[in-house]
Amino acid sequence: MANVREHEILSTLAFFDVFDHPLTSYELASWGEGENRVEFSALAAAIDTLKERGVVAEQDGFLFLADRPELPKQRRVRQEWIARKMKRALRAARLLRHVPFVAMVAVCNRLSVGHPREESDIDVFMVIRDGRLWFGRLLVTAMLQMAGLRRHGDRVANRICLSFYLTPRAAALDAVKLDDDPYLRYWIAHLLPLFACGAVLRDFWQANEWAHRALYQAPQPLPLTPGRASAFAIVLAWLLGGRLGDMFERVSRAWQIRHMGTHSARQNSAVVISDTMLKFHEQDRRAWYASAWCERLTEVA
Repeated sequence: MANVREHEILSTLAFFDVFDHPLTSYELASWGEGENRVEFSALAAAIDTLKERGVVAEQDGFLFLADRPELPKQRRVRQEWIARKMKRALRAARLLRHVPFVAMVAVCNRLSVGHPREESDIDVFMVIRDGRLWFGRLLVTAMLQMAGLRRHGDRVANRICLSFYLTPRAAALDAVKLDDDPYLRYWIAHLLPLFACGAVLRDFWQANEWAHRALYQAPQPLPLTPGRASAFAIVLAWLLGGRLGDMFERVSRAWQIRHMGTHSARQNSAVVISDTMLKFHEQDRRAWYASAWCERLTEVA
């Protein structure tokens, strides 16, 4: 019977096992299940015990459940895919710094954790200034479409998927949290900010501190690029900050809602359409992830 620390390690490895993703010791220390900060020496001792029992294995610096010896090789193969996709994501972020009302751009989902597929797109999470969500989304879409970076139609691989926007007023994501939602807390903790303006990132972390508290000592990463909008974006945001911008916001909202088709009729945990949040995921697999995690943990615990 595993003690509390060993159970937390198995719980963490079982969750990432669902995504075929082994962890380094540092990652396990950072993202481990459990609200209490743990000393690395205690963690290492628990890992050694689990390795002696044959439940956990280590290869090339990666820890994984012992019945999945293929995972380290799979992760090494993904490194090239990650580098290629991050290069495209950073290019998109540099362009979006010139778009008014964009307050934060972050990589999320598979790429931010480190287990993308070669053919997968690049999921991006964006914060748009309050009162300009619809207009901001329209400008972002136009910018990336003109740059040939936006996912659309059958153009998927290494394209930017614009499926999740919110405003600072909707920063607290516990509003869309399921009753049993391990995926969301890891999603938040693994967000990789590309750039963020002012205090937007700090406020986002504070609004979602509950997700970080559920893990050992999950770090809150800083943006990868300078966190300032361009002078062009600042000036344009000022010019469109009053009634003219309000008019564009109303027109943008009406035009986009007309073209959303079945999305508007299918609002649920996967699809959210409001003036503070736009979330378009064709399938919300969070409940399935939670179930698969529990089943995997039951097998090894």
